[in-house]
Amino acid sequence: MSNLLKMVLVAMFWAGLYPIGHHATETMHPIAVAFYRFLFTTLCLMPILFWKERHTWKIQKNEWVPLLLLGMTGIFSYNSFFFMGLQSAGAVKSAVIIAAIPMVTTVFTRLLYKDRLTVRQIIGVILSFSGVICVVTEGNLQGITQVNTGDIWLLGAVLTFSIYTLLGKRFMASMSPLKTTTYATFFGTIYFAFTVIWVRPPSIQTFTLGQWSALLYMAIFATVIAFVWWNDGVSTLGPGVTAIFLNLVPVFTFIFSTITGEPFRFMHLLGAVCVVCGVSLTLWFGSKEAKPDSLKPKPSEKNQQPSFTHGSSSI
Repeated sequence: MSNLLKMVLVAMFWAGLYPIGHHATETMHPIAVAFYRFLFTTLCLMPILFWKERHTWKIQKNEWVPLLLLGMTGIFSYNSFFFMGLQSAGAVKSAVIIAAIPMVTTVFTRLLYKDRLTVRQIIGVILSFSGVICVVTEGNLQGITQVNTGDIWLLGAVLTFSIYTLLGKRFMASMSPLKTTTYATFFGTIYFAFTVIWVRPPSIQTFTLGQWSALLYMAIFATVIAFVWWNDGVSTLGPGVTAIFLNLVPVFTFIFSTITGEPFRFMHLLGAVCVVCGVSLTLWFGSKEAKPDSLKPKPSEKNQQPSFTHGSSSI
């Protein structure tokens, strides 16, 4: 299977997370959904880590704090906000708002390192921000002060995952993506374990077929397989090219949600177009390595540590 096809399938897996996750939160508390998803993910990733990195899987002294922070921001905080928002906002609206993560991360990176945004990046940021506003307000700017709770949760998810990405770029220089993701997921699951007791989650023995199917899909397809294929794509195609495939996620989410009967809203479509175009300008034209001169990665790209970020939105 070609890596380009794998990238398309990864986008489909992540897109499927939205309608399936939304359905799961209708029968189970969002925190319980997140807990079980990453419990199953951890059980899948740990054996892979032990097999792939037999001599480097142990956590070193200088890695404990970074991994604990990544687990708190990228797994626990992000997914708490994400599933809480997904429950009330719905699949399409959630996908469009979450799609703005690369734009927000780019802005934070530029501010942190005091780099100037290019003209195209500025246009991309404005487009993406306009798209999010369009979706959140449903096209009625007078209602911007009446944003619903689900939208606030999702905006919190965007913020926390941007922080997670920045931390990952700083801390992952000495750790592989597999090791980082596995232990971040492990610690995130522990954080959820202390929280989930307050929402009284259903026991595994009482799961319905639908709940099993949703949780296993989110753990295996939308996380584990997507992680492996995504990093294969980054190593062979380069981070710039693979990042463009993230723009397919809102598109596939529209398709899947329409099939499952979610009402179509023109403002959601308009917002998605703005966000996708904005992110494309920010990522594709904003960095030298992302220019489509060739699908073959440059030497600098091959050595760059990839970050599993969606679903990753991601995780």
